[in-house]
Parts: sequence; C-alpha cells; structure tokens
Amino acid sequence: MRLCITLLICLAISTPSDAEPLQWLDAFKLQFATEPQISPDGENIAYIRVSGDIKTDKFQNRLWLISADDDSHQRVGDTHASQSSPSWSPDGNTLAFSQSKDDNHTIQLSSPDKRKSNELVSLENGASGLTWSPDGNQIAFIQFVEEEQNLIVDLPTAPKGAEWAKEMIQIDKPIYRRDGSGYVKYGYDQVFIVDIESGEVTQVTSDDYDHSGPFSWSKDGASIYIAGQFYADWEHTPRAEHLYKVNVATGEKQLFLELKGPASAPSVSPDGNTVAFLGFVDDKRSFQQTDVFIVPATGGDPVNLTGEFDRSISALQWHADGKSIFVQYDDHGVGCVGRVNLDASMQVDKTTNVGGTVVGRPYQGGSFSAADDGTIAFTSCTSMELANISVDSDGNIQQLTELNKELFSKRDVGQVDRITYKSSIDQREIDGWIAYPPGYSEDKKYPLILEIHGGPFANYGSRFAMEIQLYAAAGYVVLYTNPRGSTSYGEEFTDLIDHNYPCQEDYQDMMDGVDTLISNGTVDPERLYVTGGSGGGILTAWIVTKTDRFKAAVSQKPVINWATMAYTSDAYMYFSSYWFSDAPWNPKEMAEYVRRSPLTYVDKVKTPTMLMTGEQDYRTPITEAEQFYQALQLRKVDTMMIRVPDSSHSIASKPSRIMAKVGHVLAWFAEYGGEAIDDKSK
Repeated sequence: MRLCITLLICLAISTPSDAEPLQWLDAFKLQFATEPQISPDGENIAYIRVSGDIKTDKFQNRLWLISADDDSHQRVGDTHASQSSPSWSPDGNTLAFSQSKDDNHTIQLSSPDKRKSNELVSLENGASGLTWSPDGNQIAFIQFVEEEQNLIVDLPTAPKGAEWAKEMIQIDKPIYRRDGSGYVKYGYDQVFIVDIESGEVTQVTSDDYDHSGPFSWSKDGASIYIAGQFYADWEHTPRAEHLYKVNVATGEKQLFLELKGPASAPSVSPDGNTVAFLGFVDDKRSFQQTDVFIVPATGGDPVNLTGEFDRSISALQWHADGKSIFVQYDDHGVGCVGRVNLDASMQVDKTTNVGGTVVGRPYQGGSFSAADDGTIAFTSCTSMELANISVDSDGNIQQLTELNKELFSKRDVGQVDRITYKSSIDQREIDGWIAYPPGYSEDKKYPLILEIHGGPFANYGSRFAMEIQLYAAAGYVVLYTNPRGSTSYGEEFTDLIDHNYPCQEDYQDMMDGVDTLISNGTVDPERLYVTGGSGGGILTAWIVTKTDRFKAAVSQKPVINWATMAYTSDAYMYFSSYWFSDAPWNPKEMAEYVRRSPLTYVDKVKTPTMLMTGEQDYRTPITEAEQFYQALQLRKVDTMMIRVPDSSHSIASKPSRIMAKVGHVLAWFAEYGGEAIDDKSK
C-alpha cells in the first residue's frame, strides 16, 4: 500500500521550551473570526469575533472592525451585547448590524471612524439577513412574527393564586420541532424593511410561510428576489424551494423560477439584468452537488455555470464588474474561493484555506466577501489555528489577525500531517490527517484514536480542531479521514454511498487508514480506539458490529435503527424520501432499513461501547442511543450511556461541553488500556 505524507502548510508558531500541551479549560480561551464583510472600497473589514466566556459558558459574538492596510482594530457596538449580520451600505460609509442584549433587539448603524453605534430601530425579535437597498435608503431583514394558535378546545383558566399543571401542548404542523431551536413556536419568519432616514419599519410579507435569506434587491429597489416554499403542502416537500419576486410596496409574490429542485441565495448582478442563484435539479439521490445558475432578471431559462466543475458551491457573490461571480467550495478537504465567468469557464487563481469556524472538529465552513476591486476578505485557517481574518488582493494574501496568539504562545500544539492511501476495495485514493502528540517520537508506538466525521456528506480537512488536539495532548495519535461519501472530491465519489450507508466500502476505507499507520510503525495495534459523532456515531456503531480490533468505542449521537429514526427525527420528511426509496411501512423497503441498521448486528458486538447523545437532540434522538445501550446490556457487553442535558445534536456547542465530551471519551478509553488522564491536562 502506497503511503504519501505531506506536511501541511500552516502558520508558523514559535513554541517556547516551557510550553504545555493544550488543556481542557483552554476551550474557554479560544477565539475565532466569522462573517467577514469587506467595505466596497476595500479599506475596512467588519467581522464577528467569537470567544468563550467561562462565567456564562457561552460563545460570545462581538463585532470588530479592522483596517485592511494598517493596525487599526476596534470594537463596535455595545461591549456587553451580542452582534451579528454586519452589512455595509452601498457607498461604504455606514455599517449596519443586528444587536441583542437580554430581550432588547435592535438594528444599529455605525461608521468606519467611530467605535460607538446608533440605534436605528428597536425590534420585538432579533433581525437577521440585513440587506441594503441599492440606493442605500432602506434595509431589508428577516424577523419572526408570533401568531396565536387555534386551539382545539377552550379550557377554563386557573383561579388567581392557584397552581395548576402546565398546559398541554397542541401539535398540528408537519414540521413541529427543529434541532437546535426546539419545538416550533406558532408563527413565521417574515420580511421587513426599515427606512434609514426615519427608522420606520414596514412588514412586507405576512403569509403563512417561513422566509429566509440570503435575498437580493432588484436594481430599481422595487422588488426583492427571495427563495422559499410559498405554496400549499410545502412542509411535505423537502428540496423544493423556488425563487420568487416580492413587491416591497404591496408584499405581492410572483413566482420567478421553479428549478424542479432546491433554488437558493438569489443575487442580482450589478447592472440589474441577471440573477445568479444556487441550486440543482433534484433526482432523489441522497446527496447532490449545488451549482451556480444565472437567469435573466426578467425571467427565462436558467443556465448552469458550474455543471462541469464537479465541486459543490456553498456561497456566491458577484464581482463588481458583473463579468464573473465569486464562488466558495471545498476541494480535497480544503476550503476555496474561486471565480466563474459568465461563459461557464473557471478562473485558475483561487483563494485557499478558507474555514476554521468550527471549534471542535475539523469540518468545512468559513465565509468570504469581496470589495469592488476584487479584494477578498475571508476566514483563513490552518491545522494549527482557528479562523482569522485574511485578505487576498490579486493573489497577495495578508493575515490581519492572530486571535489566539497569546494562548498558543504558551501551548505546544500537536503537529498535523496529511496522508493519502489506497483503499483495498477499489484502489481509490483516500485522504486522511494524522495529529501527533506534542513531543512525538518516531521511536515509540502510540495508542490510536480513529475519529470519524458526520454527515456523512461532509468533509474533514486541514483545519484546527480542539477535540482532535485534546486527544493528541492526552498522548494519542489521532487519525481522521474522508472515506467515500465525503464531499469535496466530486459527485461520483460522494454518490458511492447513495442509498447504501453505512456499508462495507466506507468501513473498509477507514480500516485501510488504520492499517496504514500500523504498517509504518506509528501506532500500537493492541491499543486502537474509535469515536465519531452523528454520521461518525453511526459508523462507530457499525464498526463494532464488524470487528473487535478496537479496545473501546464511543458512539456519539448515532443512528442505531433507521426505521425508528425515520419516524422520530426532525428531518423525518427527508430521510424516507432521499436516503431510502420508501417509508419503513413498505415491507420490501423495510428490509433495507434493517440491513443498514447497526442494531441488526448487535449480537456481533464485543467492544466496550459508550453512547453519548443530547437529551434535546431532535436530529438523531436519544432513543437511538438508548436502543443500542439496552441491547448491549441484554448481551452483557460493557457499555455506558452519557446523556447531555439541555443539549441538541450539537452536544459541544458550549465551551464546557467540549471539555466534558473529550473528558468522557478519554476516561472511557483509559478504562480499557488507553492513556491515563493527567490532572495537568484539565
């Protein structure tokens, strides 16, 4: 088996001799940048700095402004409030943003030379998607409008001073809960407009549909192009967003384009003649790549600009000259920004290492924006550092921030190498990354943690990940890979697990990675461990049904029984339509649900296995973990279940939860021959 190892290009960090490995409590000290918005003249970049707060156990969002050509760096807005959705006016003289403090929600305005901001309007709920009109006189935004539910029965109310039981909750909508936000409130996200001069707010839409951004104004400012599902039975039809044109004066909607698949992120060209958008024609596969289309602003047939590019596009922005479109995508686990011309040709030059906005695991992410001259501001990252703000001007890249410089000057961060190896299934090249313990010695064999990404239609890459680094700091070599089904390698590679997940092939891709490290003497074959979350949790459970080579496993937020998952997940409308050919009540298809469920093969499990899931996880509900836990108990296999209170599918969304998640994984592995937990690591 051929092994190719290349050292990742990363930010050079000088590590003093007395530096210590990363510690659990460092999760509270990490900072990263997100939402970079460069002014039209390219002089200033507004961005959101995210940092942990050890007292509130939250990641705080604070707005900062930095000059593109000097050291000017200032905080903007209320220092005790949370900011989001920064947006420059067309002339670049005013910065608008959303601000929230307790129950006080406002839209604020500021200028590049001022630290303080002025309140434009106070709102009942938070505003998102702030988008300026072309003349700079108005801002459109999204705000939730609560409505009164039509209850089936009118009950007597409790007398004054009485303490009755909580009221029963009536559920009558197909989409009644969403992971992360909980049970859906009665009401809808609506489009509003605020006048800059007067602060007067106008509600543009009021129909019984959810509206969301990004959206775009027409050149004359009379309409807004928006994506949505504004038709009957919309909650039963996933992947069916259309484009609409909304009259801002009347709120009247006109169907602009129906793609026969999801269309999103409409963006009007600088001259107003063309609308670009993201989408694909739906053919019921589990995953399809998203392309960039253009269509005349007056309507017509869409043209796919990236159909031959074979990478999924996640964001777009017109170049100010209207001749090309900036596009964000991932390529072999690397975040990129490129440009596509209107003749569908891709420009060769591209910005790379975009990402770094996921703290725990090395997932794709990040964002960018472009100035009128084509200068790009983006969140840059490496395997050794979370997202900073960088600018790319004609290929000249300058990093403007070092948000974790102070912390990392005192820490010895584990080196990360990229590897490629051949899959024994079909000799395809598989990408992986190895994180080494600080002070790694080639003369020693280390215990291994195989860490598996979720999705499964996602990718890992050359991005700093706190969980990975804490495992390495505990003395493990950590392997994380992009097996077949991962994104950023083209649609054919991703489709290898279409309607066949999990399977023997993706399992073998990962085992080949483990065998690669064993064969080159890096790891101890008697001290192998495995963990992963969501899709990685499924694969962890799948792995222990197929082999007992791992000393212990931790399956985080897994699917264990596809039939029960199909009925209980918040995405239940989606799974039976796209990941399977029919619902579980079809006897023929039920056999497929059974075949792909780890629960079916629980009699093969010998590996001590921990289950970990949030108690408010509505994506892969905790009933999935409970089934595997109870089945393992029936079989008297060593097991433990960790229930994460008040947590959704994102069980590591708080700094303390990153610490607790890693701590439980390491403690479980230590019980079965892994590295003992050093008190200094805490």
